Formats: sequence, structure tokens, C-alpha cells
Amino acid sequence: MLLRKLGLVMWKNLVLRKRHWIITSFEIVIPVVLFILAAVVRSLMKSSDVNLTPAQYFHVEDEESLRLYFRFYDSPLLYAPNNSFTRYVMDNVAYGDYLSVDLQAFDTEDELLSYYDGMNFSSRSVHAVIFEDLPPNGDPPDHFKYKIRVSDIKFHTTELFPEFSSWTLFFEFYVYSSFLSLQLLIDKAFMELQGVNTSAFQFSVQAFPYPERADYQDAFTQIFSVLLPLFTVLSFVMLCPSIMKRVVEEKESGVKELMKMMGLKTWMLWFSWMVNALLVNVITVTIITVLLKVPFGDTAILQYSDFFLVWVILLFYCIAGVTFCFAIGSFFSRPTLAMCAGIFLWFISYSATTYPVMNGNTLHVGVKLVSAILPNTAINWAFGLIVSWETRGEGLSWGNFFTPPSGKEGDISMGLIWVMLIVDTVLYSIVTWYIDSVMPGKYGVAKPWHFFIMPSYWCSSKLSSTFSSDDQAENNRTFENPPSNLHVGIKIQNLRKIFHSLGGLNKKVAVDGVTLDIYSGEITTLLGHNGAGKTTTMSVLTGLYSPTSGSVYIDGYDIRENLDKVRESMGLCPQHALLFSDLTVMEHLLFFAIVSIPAFQYSVIQLVHFCLKF
Repeated sequence: MLLRKLGLVMWKNLVLRKRHWIITSFEIVIPVVLFILAAVVRSLMKSSDVNLTPAQYFHVEDEESLRLYFRFYDSPLLYAPNNSFTRYVMDNVAYGDYLSVDLQAFDTEDELLSYYDGMNFSSRSVHAVIFEDLPPNGDPPDHFKYKIRVSDIKFHTTELFPEFSSWTLFFEFYVYSSFLSLQLLIDKAFMELQGVNTSAFQFSVQAFPYPERADYQDAFTQIFSVLLPLFTVLSFVMLCPSIMKRVVEEKESGVKELMKMMGLKTWMLWFSWMVNALLVNVITVTIITVLLKVPFGDTAILQYSDFFLVWVILLFYCIAGVTFCFAIGSFFSRPTLAMCAGIFLWFISYSATTYPVMNGNTLHVGVKLVSAILPNTAINWAFGLIVSWETRGEGLSWGNFFTPPSGKEGDISMGLIWVMLIVDTVLYSIVTWYIDSVMPGKYGVAKPWHFFIMPSYWCSSKLSSTFSSDDQAENNRTFENPPSNLHVGIKIQNLRKIFHSLGGLNKKVAVDGVTLDIYSGEITTLLGHNGAGKTTTMSVLTGLYSPTSGSVYIDGYDIRENLDKVRESMGLCPQHALLFSDLTVMEHLLFFAIVSIPAFQYSVIQLVHFCLKF
């Protein structure tokens, strides 16, 4: 029964997709064209055009040159804590070898930082030395430990590679900023305090050489780290008209609530739309992955990365993108407006975060992960990581799935992006579920905002009380007493329904304070003139409209809290036709006939054909 209903909804969505074959074809053609273009761009970067830079070797900096750099140091030299040992070391640093440095001592590191924050050193470089793990009596420590802090230069010592390939000589920062000079003087002062004759040997430093490199890798990184996510976002923008518009159309027309009345669960409708989207997206993702991996000319766009892993990342991106569209669509009741808002937010979620992603080496990993809540930002990070692995000549693989390509411990990795895509899917699914429950639109019963914490939502409960004695006494004065052997099947209490228009400025009271008992086993009719509220009352009873106030209990269940349970024992023939705009008469009859019967019977199809002959 469950699989039959689920399959029926999928069949309906497949028929609708077939009727809109142009949009479906665009979902496949656009990615093919864009990624063929990317492959052509990659093929133009031929190896014959590569400018090979030979290996570079750097000169040796001896102790004399290091001391020379420190003589031109004209900013304050701060240190903490202030005791006999640190004063001896820093005095030797600041006033030895004809040096004269503005030396300032502080009792604690916090005092030093407070002083620095209160002074204007924006035009000068400031060095600070923080000694750690010192004995409390001011004696020299057994293990000499200190840190040097420089105000205007950030040494990215935790990063193995920069965000984009660059061959800047970071070694020069250590030399010309007096960092190495200061380190040398502090170490020699401590050694002399320990009785070591430092004049017996000389210090020197030299940077490790850079190997031979191909400059085209830098162009590859800068071009494709932008081009690939951009083309991917453009490829899947058709999710908005193909999925979001159709989902909101069913919400606007009331067909969605009609399907629920016929016994279809809400999750079946959303799941069928997800499967419908993935039927095409799996094809699209496969084509994109093939175009990324197949060489057009000398080499492929992604020469080293694992085919299946790239395919998996793109597939999870599609799933997150579909739920993103679901979440946006749940806020709207007009298909065209929903589609326009969806397309706008689709591009904004990419373009607004492109610059931070391009300069991601300055962002904390937590900020990167939070930004990946947007699927388009997540795929932007993903391709940046893939391109970084390609630049290193390794490519993305299962072995480095959770390893940051920057080499910085705790930095973002493809594994974290994959986890965030799963988080996105769960998050937007929850948003869709919640908004669809509290804002069902014109049709459907809106649940209270806190419905998910109400026990009745998770465990259906029947009404255990009856009318109060005052209500019963009032009814006895106006109406005859009902037979004592009858069971109340439907209980309506002070039902009120108001329709609003012009943004709530105009209102029309359709049902005003109706109280009524309808008994099981009896035929009950509602009589009244046109506009009396008969159809509106029936629509409220079946959950097609949400009551403005009052309460309705059907077989003991409150329609606000247990509507799905109520619909198991109720049907409705609506006054106005609630139809699928793209299904034929025969398809409508087949759909509602098959969804209503407990088990599929071929005779139903024969009966539908028979009915259409008349």
C-alpha cells in the first residue's frame, strides 16, 4: 500500500516532467555546454606554453649581517615579565655592540598588551619578547623558553602552502624584520649567562631552495578555482523553475491538500519531488564529472582527482540544492514569485560569498564552515580545495579526504565540506517541514508555532471530555435533546472562519460561531442560502481551510493537532475543481482511483476507460 502510493506520486511527477520537456532538456544541455567550454579553456593551457622557472638557491646570512639589520631598528622593544634574569638578557640585547634600543619592561604579558593597545604604533614595527616558565625567584630557567611577537608581519608557520600558489620569499621577512636578529641576540645572551664562549663559533642561516616549477599552475589555480564553481551554480539554476515552481503550483491550487485527503502523507509528496529532481540531476552530475576527467587535448581539467569522489561531492551538492529550493518555496504561495525569489537567492548565495572564499586563508575554519550552510558557497569551497590538490599534483582522493590542502592543522578539508552538505540537507529539510506545517498557504490547516513540542503531535490522542454543562443547558433551551444512544462523530465548537484580502485590510466572515454535533451512523446535511458558509464549514472539517478560531473534533481527534489521523476516515468532493494543470482527464481518474483503493486492481483501469466512453 505504502509503496504503491509512493510510486503513484512519482508517476504523476514524471508525467508532469514529460509535459515540460523543454525545461528538462535545459537541465542537461546547460551543464554540458558550460563544462565543454571549461574543458576547451583547459586544453588551451598547453604544456608547450609553460614557462619553467629554474630552481632558486639563496645566499647565506651570517651573524654580522643579522646584527646589521638590528642596528636600524628604531621602535620600542617590549618584554615581560620583569625580573633580574630577563633584565640581564634584554639589556645585553638592547645595549650591546653599539646598539641603543628603547627597551621597556612589564610585569605581565597582559600589561604589555594593554600598553601596546593604548599606543599608536601604526607606522612602526614593534617587537615583543615574552619569557615563559620562569622560576619565581628570578634565577635562570633550566629550559629556556620564550616567544617573539611582531606587530606588522604575520608568519603563516602552520600553513604548508598558500591559498593560491605563490613563490614570495617569506624567508626575507624573517631577516629584514629583525626577527632572526633578535632571536640570535637573545640566545647568545642566555648562552653567555650559562658560561658559554659564544665568540668561539659563528651563526649563519640560509633558506631552503625552491625547486623548478611550472608557472601555468598558478594560472590554473586562479582561473579554475573561480570558473568551476561558477559553471556549477549556473548548471543547476534550473532547479528553481523545474522543481520549486511546480511544488508551489500544487500548494496554490489546493491539489496538495486534496492528495493528503486521499491518504497520501506529506513526506511522500516531498520525497517524490526529491526523487524527481535527482532523476535528472544524477545524469547531469555524471556528465559534468566525465567532462572534468576526460582529457580535451593534452590533459583533463581534473587530472589527478578521483572520479567517484568528485561525483559524490556533486551529487550531495545537488541534494542540498534541492532542499534549499524546497525551503525557499515553502515561504511562498505564488509559483512565479517563488521562482523569481529562488533564482535571485540562488545567485546571491554564490556571489555574496565569492570574495571571502577567494581570500579564505585569512578566515577561521569556523567561519568557513558556517558559510558552507549555503550549498553554493559549499561547492565554491569544494572546488577551491579540489583545485589546490590538483595544483600539488596529487588530486582529491579518499586518502586526503579529511586533510587540508593548505597543510594547516585544523583548516577546512573536503571531508568537512561533505559533512556540511549533509548538514545543509538536514537543516533545509527541517525548515521545509516546519514552514510547511505553520504556513500551509490558502489551503490546509496551520499548526501552532510550537507544534513540534506538543505531545499530541507525536502521539495522537482522542478527546476525553464533552461539552460543559452550561453549553448543554443552553442547547436544551433551543434544540430538542438528541437520542441518548447516538455517538458523536464530529463535534464543532464555536467555529469561526474569516477570509482576508488586500493585505488584511478587508475581511469577510464566512463562518461565525458555529456549534454542532454530527452523529455516527446518521446522514447529516447542511442547509442554507448562497454564502451562508456551508462549503467553508465542510472545507474546514476536512482540513482544506484552517479555522480562524474554535475547535473541531472528528472521531475524537482535534483537526489542528491530528489532521492526518482525521483524514484516514474522511473524504470530500470539493465544490470547485482541484486539478493538476498538466494531467489529462484519464490520468486524473486513474490517479485518484488507484490512490483510493486498498490494493491495485487492473479492473480499475478498465473502469476508467469505460467511464471515458460516455
